[in-house]
Amino acid sequence: MSFIFSPGSRATLVRGSFAGLLARVAAILSGLVSAVVLARILEPAGYGIYSYAYAIVGIIMIPVQMGLPTLILRETARANALEDWALLRGLWRWSGYIIFSGAVLAVSGVIVWQIVNEKSIAPEQRNTLLWGLPLIPLMALSAARASALSGLRLPVRSHLTDQVLRPVVLSSLLLVAYGVGFEVSSTQAMMLHSVAAMLAFAAGAVLLTQARPVPMRVPGPLRMKRREWAIALLPLSALAAVQIVNQSADLIMLGIFRADMEVGIYRIAVSSATLAAIGLTAMGLVLAGDIAHALAEKDSVTLQRMLSTAALICTALTGMVLAGFALVGEHMLGLIFGLDYIGAYPALIILTLGQLVNGFFGVNANVLNMAGLERRTLTAFSISVGINIILNIALIPRFGGIGAATATLASTAIWNVLCWFFVKSQLGLDSTFISGVPTFLRHLQIGKGR
Repeated sequence: MSFIFSPGSRATLVRGSFAGLLARVAAILSGLVSAVVLARILEPAGYGIYSYAYAIVGIIMIPVQMGLPTLILRETARANALEDWALLRGLWRWSGYIIFSGAVLAVSGVIVWQIVNEKSIAPEQRNTLLWGLPLIPLMALSAARASALSGLRLPVRSHLTDQVLRPVVLSSLLLVAYGVGFEVSSTQAMMLHSVAAMLAFAAGAVLLTQARPVPMRVPGPLRMKRREWAIALLPLSALAAVQIVNQSADLIMLGIFRADMEVGIYRIAVSSATLAAIGLTAMGLVLAGDIAHALAEKDSVTLQRMLSTAALICTALTGMVLAGFALVGEHMLGLIFGLDYIGAYPALIILTLGQLVNGFFGVNANVLNMAGLERRTLTAFSISVGINIILNIALIPRFGGIGAATATLASTAIWNVLCWFFVKSQLGLDSTFISGVPTFLRHLQIGKGR
């Protein structure tokens, strides 16, 4: 394995990736614990209502968050590298105004819509969604804060509060409420989630304050590039929109065509499949700032090395998780979530195959976005989301969760192939597992020769 631990960028990559991996493992385990607690307390039908409302909140966040996280990460990295603190202050101030204004409009619009359609929405669904509305500004601002930390080359800290602390606090609140005999419904669970998000946001704000560069800790001038940022935000926002729709389409359409119980069972498959994404998400977390810096320096050799190593690690980790699910996945679902959720097993295997496809193609979308080629990423995701929606409409009424998982697998494969093609044709880089195999084998032979 000397090719990984050789001096230079690759050793740095692995050290950073290990820290990122630990952080991502903690985030995934925290999310799974909260999913277990929710699934056990709410049971499939209640968990289905909760999951459906949470997916709708994600869709509502599209015009609020837009593509700001990617823009903030990219511009923070550039301003930090140039030590342009006035521009960095302006970026953070401007993005905060945009998010807050969008959140006020979105939440107000949903409340008006609920009042107008009060009689056509079941009380449990309506109240659960209502208590999910505070998540819109809290999670959007948390994503902006995480992007700022990543742009400062602090990727591990960037997601600890929102992806680790928030689910941990939620699980704790749910267990306390259940332990004292409080009857927890999907509405109360969403209310507790909003409380957890508020506490996590406060902790994250403190973390960013402490992590700011020294010149940013005192008042100073600020400069904004409103027009330039707004123009850059358009394709990034469209990309974020299709990504969120692509991620939420299966749950929302399952909620439209099938019973709440099936939504809850399928949600468990989705949550469990995130275990297979540990490698890819850790790499994306760690490499985002490094990719932006390498692209700015036009260091294609370092970029290719990072991409090859990332794809090797992602594919290996995802393959191991898939093998584990294939062997003991059904037993695991029954033991951890309860016998009511064993039906999630077929969808879990299909969704994990999709994660294996993601791992094989590596961090292709990250490279395109950091290179300013977000329009290419948008093209890939737009085609993918269209196919995903069509397949969901065709498959879910007849096959339920298995149909939703199959649609996700197909769309995942399509956008990965398209993103890989754009990275190869536009940047001359290969982000796939195959690109790292020759180097790995060569170093393996050298190691044996010793």
